[in-house]
Amino acid sequence: MNNLFQILLLSILQGILEWLPVSSEGNILLVTISVFKINPSEAFRIAISLHIGTMLSAIIFYRKDLVSLLKNLFIFRINRYLKFILISTISTGISFLPSYIFLKEILSITSGSIITIIIGIMLFVTGFLLHLPRGKMESKKDIILFDAFILGIAQGFSIIPGISRSGITISTLLLRGYSSNFSLKTSFILSIPAVIAIAFIESHSLINIGIDKIIVAIIITCITGLITIRMLTYLAKRIRFEKFCILIGILSIISGLINL
Repeated sequence: MNNLFQILLLSILQGILEWLPVSSEGNILLVTISVFKINPSEAFRIAISLHIGTMLSAIIFYRKDLVSLLKNLFIFRINRYLKFILISTISTGISFLPSYIFLKEILSITSGSIITIIIGIMLFVTGFLLHLPRGKMESKKDIILFDAFILGIAQGFSIIPGISRSGITISTLLLRGYSSNFSLKTSFILSIPAVIAIAFIESHSLINIGIDKIIVAIIITCITGLITIRMLTYLAKRIRFEKFCILIGILSIISGLINL
């Protein structure tokens, strides 16, 4: 992010796309690599810094749920939903670590064109996942803890650009029979510890972007996220986004192939 225009555009884009199952990380990388000609490793760091902003939006929006969860945790009153969140968060690491190591290696040795093609392919995967849970299913009345383990494993793979974190987690919960409201809320609550973890891991490299730029980007992203979260999460439950993912995927692959 070399100027205010780039910061403003990417921050607003992240604040909008985070609440839709279209891989905000993948789309941010596409813009930074293809439009702003930023190398893949730096583009990844930018995407992580922007996610801190929407994480703050999620914390503010779901503050009542989070306060309740933290209160129960500190007084060791571990109810079933808190167990569900804890198991999902811990199991995320099982798939996240190998995916993260693989991604960092790919980003360091691969050109922007190849990364663009990979993102396009992963957007196809996201489109397929979004198409799966559209059957009519009765919502589960009880929370099954094994589902939390499955959910965490699914979330860990979303570090790969193009795989929507909200798309894969919401789809997993819907496939397991949970309601759309439960799935949406749980997905975004789970995003908070996930973003904290990756921001901590990447903290040393985020500083290289520039503290002043990161702060401005986080503030703009957080404000945009707070403005859009209610409307876009409403749309996310009612609009089919798989066609959008597939279309962007096709364009990404074509763009990558042209620039090889």
